[in-house]
Amino acid sequence: MQQTRNGHTVTEKYNHQGSEANSNEPSSLETALKQKKSFFNSSKMIQHNDHVEHLLGLFAGDDGREYYLKKWAQARPTWNWAAFFFSLWWLGYRRMYIPLITILGGFLFLHIVTALFNLDFSKIDGLLRLAVMISLGISGNSIYRQHAIKTINKYKNKYEHRETLEERIASKGGISFESFMISNVILIVYIIILGLL
Repeated sequence: MQQTRNGHTVTEKYNHQGSEANSNEPSSLETALKQKKSFFNSSKMIQHNDHVEHLLGLFAGDDGREYYLKKWAQARPTWNWAAFFFSLWWLGYRRMYIPLITILGGFLFLHIVTALFNLDFSKIDGLLRLAVMISLGISGNSIYRQHAIKTINKYKNKYEHRETLEERIASKGGISFESFMISNVILIVYIIILGLL
């Protein structure tokens, strides 16, 4: 009787341990599946990042791909000498017309305000120009990257075919004679308006 009880006890203990082992198996399997899922998600993320970097390179153009991808890869702000020395021309040359027009609009507004109050704008004009040059030197690469990402996101929603998207991004980025002419026209219009004040 005692042996039966013991045997029964041992059997129950064995069954209990077996059930515990079986209950652990799904947990291990779930963990493995989660790890596998996590791995594939990270792989997709890497491929996605590689594609975005490729599109950023296309947008920067042949002349700027190596330079800007290297600058954009850094986590900290980077200096851009072209943006510092050429400032407004650099914005137009890189097809960032909205920031260019915004800065010129700010200068025109200050001209109008100083004229209304009979103030001499020339006293602060040099300081403002220097401030713009330094600001673009420091933040020019970041501004250009934001402009590139905004353009890429805009056309990613329109073109599902990869080759068509890449062609469109390449045509909207980089530099061209057209961007050079547009930037000069904007600056000339600004000078003409300034002369009329």
